[in-house]
Amino acid sequence: MKILNKKYLTPVGCFKKILLNDEKSLRLILTGKCNLACEFCIYKVKDFYSPEIHSPDFIEMRPTKSLKNVLKAMKKSLGFNIVQLTGGEPTLAKNLLEIAKILKDTGFRVNLCSNLTVVKPLLHLLENDLLNELTFSYLPLDAKGQRKKLPGCKRPSQTRIKKIMENILYLKSHFPNLIIKTNIIISPFTDTNDFTEFVHWCWRNDIIPRAQRDRSSSRISGSTKKMLNLLVFLNVRPEKVILRIPGSTELCEFKNSSGKIIYVKIFNKNFRPEKICKFCDRKNKCGKSLSNIRIYDTKNGPVLCFCTEHNEKFAHLNIKQFLKSEVLAEIKDYRKNKLSYFTKFCANYNFQ
Repeated sequence: MKILNKKYLTPVGCFKKILLNDEKSLRLILTGKCNLACEFCIYKVKDFYSPEIHSPDFIEMRPTKSLKNVLKAMKKSLGFNIVQLTGGEPTLAKNLLEIAKILKDTGFRVNLCSNLTVVKPLLHLLENDLLNELTFSYLPLDAKGQRKKLPGCKRPSQTRIKKIMENILYLKSHFPNLIIKTNIIISPFTDTNDFTEFVHWCWRNDIIPRAQRDRSSSRISGSTKKMLNLLVFLNVRPEKVILRIPGSTELCEFKNSSGKIIYVKIFNKNFRPEKICKFCDRKNKCGKSLSNIRIYDTKNGPVLCFCTEHNEKFAHLNIKQFLKSEVLAEIKDYRKNKLSYFTKFCANYNFQ
């Protein structure tokens, strides 16, 4: 880790301390299935490429020897030691337990991101000591019921919120060592009281609150304005920004006078792997960035995805192709030379 003490302007505030960390996590896409259809979900945005939605080659993740070999190779070559299990909704994946066992056997921490409407698969993981961290999504109520005409699977739901909070308290009481975080989705419609009450509920129950703006193109400006107002309402001050190298996700840490912390996730649009993008005829017009290496399964085995723009073969590599590629050396160099990475991708602000 490297620390910079310098001014860093973001859409949610100005910071004077920057932490440069290695990105240690991979994203494993288990399934494309989901029991909700949240309108804010980035994977449903039309101009965002994601294998489980857009790739004709995508299949549900299988607990194979090939998957184990990919994980071992990524750990050996780049030191990855965390896997984020995602989807779709990962609790709906039929091979969830078996895949988690593979992850543990290969020395990975297992994190899972869920809408938390299905609990039984999580209990199976926890009872077998196969889950280290749980992140759940929280969509605050609308201030004036702006989305009340949408189907229940798409809009904020007081009934669902109550059930999610009950599930969290149950998990906390039975598995006290489980780290629990939440992604709070902020839109222009977010009700201030509902948001602040939920954040204080998180603080009381030892849950780490993280806010994230609705990044739909028609709402990003309003979501940013609402986020700034909510931070004022919480009476928190900017502490530091945490960058994970390489990757577009940046965590802005805020703290109140009692030492309570909330994070706000922002996305730097500058970073994309140059040794992948050099093959693309749209590279000079691309506005997409890469936060994590995403791994998904195909009938020919696991594939690593390096692009959120389109489905081109040069951006989707099997493990043999990756280990022989220039992008492996590129990632190693960024980690070794964090200051040059920062100068190249972060010095000129370009946030979503």
